[in-house]
Amino acid sequence: METIESLEQEHFGLVADQDLEKQSNPAGLPHGWYKVLTASGKDAGFGFYCDDCKVNVPDHAPESIRHCRKVETRPGMLRELQLPVHTIRPIGIAWI
Repeated sequence: METIESLEQEHFGLVADQDLEKQSNPAGLPHGWYKVLTASGKDAGFGFYCDDCKVNVPDHAPESIRHCRKVETRPGMLRELQLPVHTIRPIGIAWI
């Protein structure tokens, strides 16, 4: 007899905490804060990704993000110059 928890995972696609470690980063996002550009090269603000809790804000991230029981604030001006850059690629129909 299956437990309610296993039925919920099967029907609703819920992921247990221990399964989070098995998930990958298919988009290849940088860990932490990063600059975001659109496919056409326009600025899309900043993004944030945490590999531990899988929080992902792909673009126009707010000043601070709460994750992993802590709050991360966007780096200052000098640190922004050193952030990695991630380009958003359109899926399906190409945008101009």
